[in-house]
Amino acid sequence: MLPEQPYSPGPAGFRAALRFRLLAERVFYGPGPHKLLELTRELGSLSEACRCMGISYTKGRKLISTMEQQLGASVIETRQGGKGGGFSHLTPRARDLMARYSAFCLEAENVLQALFQKHFAASAPLGFCGGTAERNLTMEGIFTQILYELEKGHDMSLVTIISQDGSSPRGLGAQMLAGSQGRILGTVGGGAVEQRCTDAALLSLTERRSFSQNFSLRQDGAESIGMVCGGDVTAWFQFIDAQDPQWADLSSQLLTALSQHRTGWLALCLDGAPPFLVQTGEGVPGLEPGRCLQTGIRFYLPLPARERAVIFGGGHCAQALVPLLSRVGFRVTVVDSRSEYAAQALFPQAETVICGDYLHISQYLELTPSDYVVIMTSGHSFDYEVQRQVLQHPPAYVGVIGSRSKAAFINQKLRQDGLPEETIGSVHTPIGTEIKAVTPEEIAVSIAGEMIYERALLRERAHNPAL
Repeated sequence: MLPEQPYSPGPAGFRAALRFRLLAERVFYGPGPHKLLELTRELGSLSEACRCMGISYTKGRKLISTMEQQLGASVIETRQGGKGGGFSHLTPRARDLMARYSAFCLEAENVLQALFQKHFAASAPLGFCGGTAERNLTMEGIFTQILYELEKGHDMSLVTIISQDGSSPRGLGAQMLAGSQGRILGTVGGGAVEQRCTDAALLSLTERRSFSQNFSLRQDGAESIGMVCGGDVTAWFQFIDAQDPQWADLSSQLLTALSQHRTGWLALCLDGAPPFLVQTGEGVPGLEPGRCLQTGIRFYLPLPARERAVIFGGGHCAQALVPLLSRVGFRVTVVDSRSEYAAQALFPQAETVICGDYLHISQYLELTPSDYVVIMTSGHSFDYEVQRQVLQHPPAYVGVIGSRSKAAFINQKLRQDGLPEETIGSVHTPIGTEIKAVTPEEIAVSIAGEMIYERALLRERAHNPAL
């Protein structure tokens, strides 16, 4: 085994990473060949697998040849043409090699992360080394960091956009946390507006008080800061006294509510009093789920709704998709019937990873009407079985990877099962926005884009049923 990249520090945090290669007389197996075999199994074609990886067919055949020479056995069998068309499939020796390599990498990853936690992450702020980069832009990330700063006795200023008129870089409710050295995490738009907000936050810390301030994003006007967005924003600067125990209580309550996916609002008191949580909108006229509201003395910021995305299939496309979905606010569950692909180490951003039988989903997972389901299993028959079960009680979104001919074949089987035409027609297949995606990473961008768009439409309809 030859490890690569033993340690990789970055400007915004740490992570540890290892890659392993198998050696005999020469290197013959590692992440690249493993991916080639996996894609060949998923696509049924070595040439398609090479295209998906962005390598030539000649190079792919050379990798296969090297594996076969070192193993002394075939790893791919190919049938050329014929009535059913050509296809490639893996030999038992290849499947055994993949399973052993995946299991080894998983165990090695667990050991590596335990060592990393021991030597690096244990003393780091939770919003820094201990969390993912996307978490730092969320309410969860900000209040996790607040708890850390409170433990260190650091005063802070929490900046929130409470009013917006016209165009601006960020919308209502955008937040940024600042300390004595400036911005800690979060963003209210970047550029000049963020620098002015950082300066005002430092003033809040110096004077130990809370206040609001307006910023003009136009080229003229007394309050202009030189930006050309064409709008105005008002920010609230909430001073956080590290000696005030109410802040630790509030942060803990809010993080608990977020972890339990509860709805509610963070009420910012514009008279400088500490914020508090509101669990229901009763007694507050105009307060609607998921919407910001400013009254004369308070600004109500909704706890972020994170819809759940359930991905059936843990292959390369899923591995590229999960980080994207997590970064744009989805809670992700991954399901695969193969233990080597139902591994948390492959999906560190996923909330849940399940090894389950595709034929009996209800035995281990309850889908809801608000879920977003992506189907990309290792075979057409599994895609059909999952789709058949999911559509019995359709969720908010269903997308299935594959060609139009595959979709037509599965749709015909679903009709034979008695599913309504309207239900079958609601499925997004081929999945994703048309951007001529080829690689797993490009396909992931295409899928994530479509899901973001569909989520936005559903949210708009929820607030305006007439749409």
